[in-house]
Amino acid sequence: RGLNQTPLDARHLCAWQEFAGMLSPKTAWLFGIWAAWAHLGAQANVVVESKSFLGKREPLTISSLEIADYESPALASPPTCLLPREDLSSVELDKLARANCLRVYKAQEQFFNLTRRWDKSAQQAWDSRVDNALQNCSVVATQSPGVAAATALNAWGDIMMLGKECCNQVGPPYCIVSGASKIGHILPLFIASVVALLARCFVFCCAGSVVMPSLWRAVDASPRPSGQTVAQESRHNIRESHPNLSIDLDQFYKLSSLHALPEARTLIPPTIELFVNLQRKFGFQASSAQNQFEHLLSLWRSECAMVADTDPNHSGTEVERDLLSRGLTKLHAELLDGLQRYRAKLQRAHREDASDRHRHFEGLWASSPEGLAKLAEVTAFLLVWGEAGNLRFMPEVVCFFTDLLLSADIQGDERRTESGDYLASVVRPLYNHVFDETYEKVSVNAAGRDQKKEHDALKKFMPADCVNYDDWNEFFCEPRRLVKSLVLTDRTKLFDKPPGQRFAQLRNVDWQTSLKSVKTHREVHSLWGLFASIHRVFFLHLMMYLLTLVAVVPAPPESSYIRLAGNSTPVRLSAVGLLVPLHAACWKLASWFTAGRSVRCCRHMAINALLFILWSLPIATYAVLRYVEAFGDTVLHRLHSRLSMWMVVVVHVFVSVFGALVILCVPGTSSKPQWNMTRVPFKATVLRWLFWLIVLSLKARLSLNAVSALDTAMDELMISRPGKESLRDLPQYAFSPQWDKDMIEWSILMFTGFLLYISDTQFWFSLGCSVLGVLVAFQQRSWKCKDFFQVDSVARIPERFSNKVLGHDDESGVAHDFPLLWDTIVKYMRDEDKVDDDMQARLSYVRAHGTDRRPRIFNPRNSWERRLTRQLGLFNDPTWPQNPDVQWRIMALARGLTMKMPRPFRAPYIPGVTVLIPHYMETILTEKKELYADQEGHTHVVPLMSWLEYRYEEEFKAFSTRMAKNVSHWPQFGTMWGSYGPQQWKSLNVWASMRSQTLWRTVAGMTLYHQALETHFKLAKDPRGFLLASDSASDPKKLNHYVTEMFTCLISMQMYPFFDDVMFGHTNKMLDEFPDSLKIAFIDFEEKGAEAERDGIHSRQSRRYYSCLIDKTCKLVDGKRREPRLRVELPGYPILGDGKGDNQNHAIPFSRGMFIQAIDANQGAYFEQMLLLPCVLGEFRDSKHGDLGSQKIVGFPEHITSDFGSIGDFAAGAETAFGTILQRSYAVLGGRMHYGHPDMMNKIFMIQQGGISKATKTVNLSEDIFAGLDFTLRGDGRKIQHTEYFHLAKGRDLGFNTVLLFFSKLSAGTGEQMLTRQMARLSQQMGLPEALTLYYAHGGFYLTQFLLSKGIPLLVFIWLFTLLDGAESNFEAFGTTPSASVPATMGEMLIAQFGWVMVLFLVAGMAPLLVELSLEIGILSAIFRCLKQFLTLSPLHFIFQAKIIGWYVSNEILYGGASYVSTGRGLPTER
Repeated sequence: RGLNQTPLDARHLCAWQEFAGMLSPKTAWLFGIWAAWAHLGAQANVVVESKSFLGKREPLTISSLEIADYESPALASPPTCLLPREDLSSVELDKLARANCLRVYKAQEQFFNLTRRWDKSAQQAWDSRVDNALQNCSVVATQSPGVAAATALNAWGDIMMLGKECCNQVGPPYCIVSGASKIGHILPLFIASVVALLARCFVFCCAGSVVMPSLWRAVDASPRPSGQTVAQESRHNIRESHPNLSIDLDQFYKLSSLHALPEARTLIPPTIELFVNLQRKFGFQASSAQNQFEHLLSLWRSECAMVADTDPNHSGTEVERDLLSRGLTKLHAELLDGLQRYRAKLQRAHREDASDRHRHFEGLWASSPEGLAKLAEVTAFLLVWGEAGNLRFMPEVVCFFTDLLLSADIQGDERRTESGDYLASVVRPLYNHVFDETYEKVSVNAAGRDQKKEHDALKKFMPADCVNYDDWNEFFCEPRRLVKSLVLTDRTKLFDKPPGQRFAQLRNVDWQTSLKSVKTHREVHSLWGLFASIHRVFFLHLMMYLLTLVAVVPAPPESSYIRLAGNSTPVRLSAVGLLVPLHAACWKLASWFTAGRSVRCCRHMAINALLFILWSLPIATYAVLRYVEAFGDTVLHRLHSRLSMWMVVVVHVFVSVFGALVILCVPGTSSKPQWNMTRVPFKATVLRWLFWLIVLSLKARLSLNAVSALDTAMDELMISRPGKESLRDLPQYAFSPQWDKDMIEWSILMFTGFLLYISDTQFWFSLGCSVLGVLVAFQQRSWKCKDFFQVDSVARIPERFSNKVLGHDDESGVAHDFPLLWDTIVKYMRDEDKVDDDMQARLSYVRAHGTDRRPRIFNPRNSWERRLTRQLGLFNDPTWPQNPDVQWRIMALARGLTMKMPRPFRAPYIPGVTVLIPHYMETILTEKKELYADQEGHTHVVPLMSWLEYRYEEEFKAFSTRMAKNVSHWPQFGTMWGSYGPQQWKSLNVWASMRSQTLWRTVAGMTLYHQALETHFKLAKDPRGFLLASDSASDPKKLNHYVTEMFTCLISMQMYPFFDDVMFGHTNKMLDEFPDSLKIAFIDFEEKGAEAERDGIHSRQSRRYYSCLIDKTCKLVDGKRREPRLRVELPGYPILGDGKGDNQNHAIPFSRGMFIQAIDANQGAYFEQMLLLPCVLGEFRDSKHGDLGSQKIVGFPEHITSDFGSIGDFAAGAETAFGTILQRSYAVLGGRMHYGHPDMMNKIFMIQQGGISKATKTVNLSEDIFAGLDFTLRGDGRKIQHTEYFHLAKGRDLGFNTVLLFFSKLSAGTGEQMLTRQMARLSQQMGLPEALTLYYAHGGFYLTQFLLSKGIPLLVFIWLFTLLDGAESNFEAFGTTPSASVPATMGEMLIAQFGWVMVLFLVAGMAPLLVELSLEIGILSAIFRCLKQFLTLSPLHFIFQAKIIGWYVSNEILYGGASYVSTGRGLPTER
């Protein structure tokens, strides 16, 4: 503005003319019109009129445009600057007069020295303008307010500014540029037209953009390669039938403990016959049938254990009389729960009667005992599921195949189908279609490893329309669409065939045509995709923010004109109601963007029409309200004399609140859910609502100061705000330079304030969870707070363990077997070198004169003794071990025994459980070259073995003592590592591996389940006289076999065929060292051979792939690999995702028992914790018979052992808080999901939803959590809980780089997770408290880091912007003079806006860990650890971590491309 009204005007104009001189006359003319429209005013007019200048193409000099040419207007001429309104008060008129004359005085003072540099004519012109203006201002004091204001306006606007600017506004923006009013009318229409035109072009030209998704259509993401393999009518397989399958099954049955039950001879032989006949008739692989027979017996045994546990008061004879039948009934009800529901939907869709469904199976067995039909269904399901391969990720596909198989007509079919025909004819064609969606081929690289190649369009990013497992599965979830779409190669429909022929016709299904349009949810990488998932959270916070603004912004003074936001507080409050239709429109648009082609045309038009009317009501009522405000109540009196504006306000508020409640509190309004969510108990609902009401109330109350500071800063900076503008005056100055500048500042300030407002909820949530976690911890202990603080829980271990774990009836007494059991626990600690011989003797019971004397550690101590000796260590306690790990283990056991624990299962009826450990190429066992390499020439390098010895000095001394006592000729070399021989280094390698993050440590810990179960068998003295495993006490081999039936440690070694000799040796050593329950599953391969085309193997895959199982009984091949005991051919290359999910999926068929526990290869366990397994399994006990109460995921806390080094301590502290107090709170609030390790799940229900993880490439990078999301979505009684009396160990990343890499992977995975259908549907179908918890417990944490990382730069930018916006000291006359110092105002605003957010960030980050450590080790020790972290700059680390998180999660949401990142979990010394 200073350039426009000063002699510098000429230079500015000259620049425009020089630019125009480069153009053709026609282009210059168009440019002049555009410039005039773009606020260049008189300058552009000169350009247009200078025809001679355009013709000569010469630059116009300063001398050709003299300032003296501007004549001062005569006072008698009509002024251009007029008063805006006639109804201004005297105070406002006086304010206008003073402000304009003050500008004149400042201009005279500040431009005096500048004008001396001009030529005389320019000086005379300027002096003349100043004299005329001063003359006007000199008479202002003697005039009336109205005349004085007009005179002052004339002095500044007409005389000084030559009519180009009029400062006739009482409030911001104060000054108006001439011509702005016309532009204010025209420009919005022009902008709207341009935006509409660009949007129209954008839809058709840029439909594939990652920023703006296609509005009108969804397209196929990946090109379908030509030459897709199609299943042929006739299939032949090179695999021959297994002639001895019946013999193998019978031999396994005779070794099973079930053969001792009374009904075994009646039920098991027909089961064997059923497996053999189904395998032969339908072409299942013999190895798969054998595997599933073993699987069935393990499930059957587990269900028998669950049934036997419900009759604790009956004798063994009564319980076992019909135990197999009852167990089969329970297994059928649970395992086929999903199949029964699916079958019912399919029958309703196709209107078929299934009353004679089993009539085709009459020839599959010789006898027909009662309940064999259920057994046939269970067997068929397991056989279909066992060979499904990657199709297991689509559980409804398995149900569909099973249902068709159960209806298949096999009467009179005399042909003998070869083993593998089911795989080649049914599974492989659909697998090939799945493979073609993403991948071009699988080749073999130079190292002999498989190398998959994606389509060129999918190498870096996965488009929104790329079909994945969930889309295909949902196609089979909708029977109506399924019945219409499944077509055969001859173009007939599958469901037009008779039911008995459909299974045989599956080989002829044209999957490419049938699955052409199955996309139901588009993972749109844009803010629209994110908005579809979090729109309720966004709406809630935006509404709270606007309401807070209305509350803190004072009501404007009364005036005769109407303001944009209204003149009264009720009207201003009513404007917030317009957020409802605006949000609804955005929500529907986001829903449209994320909807796939298959569902866009069927979105419940009637419901949407009603919702449209509902969303439109606030607009109509608000329009009536503003009309009444403008014209008064007389408008309403014409309708009825009692009507008033307040009634309109009430109606508007009602419809707005109702619409807001529909958005926030009515689940499932966007689409019909496929499953019913689990009903939340009333008490839990009240607690969750109360929690969030308290959290949001505290947030809203304490945010008032921040929002008020924002409003105060805008007042002091004199920033124009649209809500306070007059509707009559707004067109006069809209889009003027001053108004534009104010709007930019206002928008940035409001947007930044909202960013911080929505961000700080995460911190309040964290603080709320900290408080709630304490309350839940006391509730777990039956609110015995006094006992928690005063009673010595360690001294009560014998009584509590005897009562809660061993089932001793007397709560105050000690079980007879406990001393022996405790000594066994101490012995395990000694074998692990956690204690030495002396401490082992102090911790053990002393036996004298036939009695057991308690160790002194169980002598009660008061609270002060415990604090001074055990917690703070100020005084030495000879009975208290000094090893921190042993201290934690004893305290964890004591804490766990204070909690409520379910009644344990008693041997021999303990359900089976499998521990599944996925493994890629992680270290199995450390080698000497890793621990101690040749140090010649590298004397400054410290060997890793020396570091471990320094870190675990006392444990190494105990190790040396133990080896010297147990091994002859053990050398006493100490740390002279080069002096140890090869045999000694084998022991050193194991010792070091147990203190590193190795697979050996994990397996050593998990197989302690085996020893713990053996211990329970030995201690079991059930007087009821069970027949099952009755000979286990007298025969150790049978005891080992029975325990192996109950427990399996299954390692899924994805890269086993590619191991080198060292890793093969380590694997074999594990199998030899650990119990028989250790099994290894791996993916094997061979060349696909000449029969590949007949077998339907994909033409662009060069190998056959097999899922194999080995154990210690398998013989070695070439002294390295073991020959598989079971070998099941897969439909094709199994690793179609990012790895881990596929690795788990191929191994799950080899799991045993009904429960499965997910473990990572960096975990460990403790014997005393493994003894609690019967209690843990009790968490899955049905509350009543038949209620399917075992549909659970049970989570446990972890003991983080990698807490050395500053970074390691930070990571360990964060993981400790997350795995304990936060998980405890999430479970209560309904937001806990599945996080992989160390959750235990009911496998029977997990396989009905696709497994324990998902494996779509990129989308399911965080594969574990989707098991919990799907588990919650399927509802129908499913429950996720957190139990804290049971612990496992875990190692975390230790180095700065590895920690940040870990969070980069988590952040990218979370970004993809936020765009999935699971998050979108859960966020909508959950109740509001649960949806808020789900958001802030998962994606909200990562998005908060992003918002903070963007909010801080915005604050700095707005500070700099306002500072630079102020006029320079030499040009203050042309600026708006704030009422306060700009730096001081912005400083106060930033302190109020961001200062408390930073404090809240630090407090909320520390609070969970501080509170949890206070509960575990005492308040003083907790404060000391948190203070140590603070002094070692943990806030700086977490700020840096927050930036990393924000960067990766935002990039993933907007662009995609997430991939697995291997962190290595190395020591902090590694670089």
